[in-house]
Amino acid sequence: MQNENKTTLKDTTIYRSLSVLVTPLNLSNDIQNELLKKSIIGEKKEIAQVESTFDLFYSTNEIFEKGKIDFLKIKPISLLKKFDYRLLGKITREGDIYSEFTCQRLEEDAFSYPFRISNNEVFSSDFKRKKSKNKPIELSEDEWNAETGEFYFDIRIYDRGEEDSKNRLYNLVQANSLSQKRKIIDNLLGLRISKNGFGVKPYGEESKDWLDLSQIRVQNPGQNLSVNQILGYVFFYSPENDGLKEKTNREGFYSNKAFSDVKLILRVIFKNLGQLRYNYRLRHNLGRIPKNKLQRPDSSLFLNFLHENDNKGLIIKKTEEFVNEITTALDNMEDTLSFSQRLASLGTGLELVYHELSQPIAKIGGSRAILSKNSYKITDNSVRELFINEISHVGSYVAELDELKNSLKPAIGRSREKLFKPNHTFKKVCYLFRKDFQEYDIKLLVHKESESFEIDDYEYPLWISFLNIVNNAVYWLKLNIKSIKSISFSIENNNLIIQNNGPFIPEDSIDLIFEYGFTLKKEKNATGLGLAFTKNILNLNNWDIIAENREEGPTFIISKSN
Repeated sequence: MQNENKTTLKDTTIYRSLSVLVTPLNLSNDIQNELLKKSIIGEKKEIAQVESTFDLFYSTNEIFEKGKIDFLKIKPISLLKKFDYRLLGKITREGDIYSEFTCQRLEEDAFSYPFRISNNEVFSSDFKRKKSKNKPIELSEDEWNAETGEFYFDIRIYDRGEEDSKNRLYNLVQANSLSQKRKIIDNLLGLRISKNGFGVKPYGEESKDWLDLSQIRVQNPGQNLSVNQILGYVFFYSPENDGLKEKTNREGFYSNKAFSDVKLILRVIFKNLGQLRYNYRLRHNLGRIPKNKLQRPDSSLFLNFLHENDNKGLIIKKTEEFVNEITTALDNMEDTLSFSQRLASLGTGLELVYHELSQPIAKIGGSRAILSKNSYKITDNSVRELFINEISHVGSYVAELDELKNSLKPAIGRSREKLFKPNHTFKKVCYLFRKDFQEYDIKLLVHKESESFEIDDYEYPLWISFLNIVNNAVYWLKLNIKSIKSISFSIENNNLIIQNNGPFIPEDSIDLIFEYGFTLKKEKNATGLGLAFTKNILNLNNWDIIAENREEGPTFIISKSN
């Protein structure tokens, strides 16, 4: 009978260390072949001639049978064989990210698609460069301010919370127990750096979390990744990436501009990768993410289960799941309360601004009238004309402030039902985005038939809803390459229709965009709360909202509940 606790060569620490050593050498060639095939790069960067390549074999006289020592070929890290999510790509010299996102978390829903992040997003105000302030004396000024150059990356992500994903991961390593397997996996995972095919210490080894992902994850665990979910490599080559300067003790790179940009770019990549994973898990209700984040755990179903079962192991497992659901629900309630508090503070602030605007607008208007009335007393014609001209400018500024005040009026709170025209409310909201409309040449199309449409209702819920919908539309239109951009408002069968001609909403996400925390935006401060709050406030006031893709573009339909 075979001994299950028998130690094999692959179980040894030396074998695993050698496996980590050869992995970037093998990957460097393999991922470049993939990038070529996907047309992400145009040519390979060769790090060695064919005749200078080698294989590595290992054995030890501590593990052998019948006095024979067998040499085992060292192979790359076994975890590379499988992954749940993967992002493979390149970063250009300018900081643009070209990649392909692959998801194979569920066999029945595996897919890949191109994924790009522009350098405008990478180097936006949301993500700050953090170059060390103190230049080491051993670096010249040019070396301190060196550019990174083009480089590649291969990042694989593993879900470790569900039984199916854990089993799939544990089956990739050989060990005598689950605890040993878990320890081996924890040691193998991480984000490593390769320069010309060889690993650069301490990244991914002694220094596991050199990007501070754990600290970032604390702010939003669901949408950010931790270092123990990642097996990734960053590939640098000479002379393209020689702006990265290794320290004389060969313990990492200096924090010059080149390496600071690398860390910044990678943080942006992980922010987006975490959001892609979160959206997928939300769509498939994986882990502790409920289908509806405001849904309460069903305690009656749990109690019925306890009454109907006497299997101790099954009861413990079900209890753990139910406690996790309760914890999630409480976390979501806390998030919602925090968000509501922010909204309440914002509402109070808007109300103060609205009322405080009235007095200065009135005083400026009065002063303008007095100045205009007395302008004839100025005897110098040129001075008088200049004076009158400036007074007219003051008049236009007062009118603009007054228009802004009127645009904010529906936001100061739900006071009473009144008769109003929704298209006027829509125009008030669009006025707040007038600078974006002008800068990006976005056309506002308000259909004529909407002018005669009136409702007797609360204006505030529609104002808030229009604000979030227009805000989203402006975001996507800014990224749109179309020469003609537009946002329109119309009435269909007494329903309010808001449409833009930006990119279509992915069909597999169209039912999720109103879910709490779900977002397709790629910017750092995207919360996934705007449309969720829109749906919530509309529902509370007897309105419904749905989204669909029409030929002209994404369309939001707001209708009165029956």
